[in-house]
Amino acid sequence: MTSLTAALLCAAITSRRDARVVRELRRASLEVLARARATTAQRAQAQADAEQLWDLVAEQPEGDRVPVLVALARGLLVDADDHCVDLDRALRDAAARHGWPISPEHEATAAALAVALSRPS
Repeated sequence: MTSLTAALLCAAITSRRDARVVRELRRASLEVLARARATTAQRAQAQADAEQLWDLVAEQPEGDRVPVLVALARGLLVDADDHCVDLDRALRDAAARHGWPISPEHEATAAALAVALSRPS
């Protein structure tokens, strides 16, 4: 359930300039977490995935971390359930309002990091 991982990733996004951005992300994240029909094992796996991704994002240059994190979370929401639309919009709007432009390089890095979630069946 990549939407759970995306929602958990948002906890790493902070802003000293705009608390409203963070509140909106939290609200949308909590909505996804509350509406997810996931087992305890799926939730634990989503938490482990988010922690792994946080570590990988932390290895990026400081100025690229939030844009990569936003691109990563939005990428995980592709094909997600309808109740995830608000989270996707909150991420998009936060990036635009707060000046976190997502470049093609950020998108490529996010896609490469998402491969870390791939597990053999």
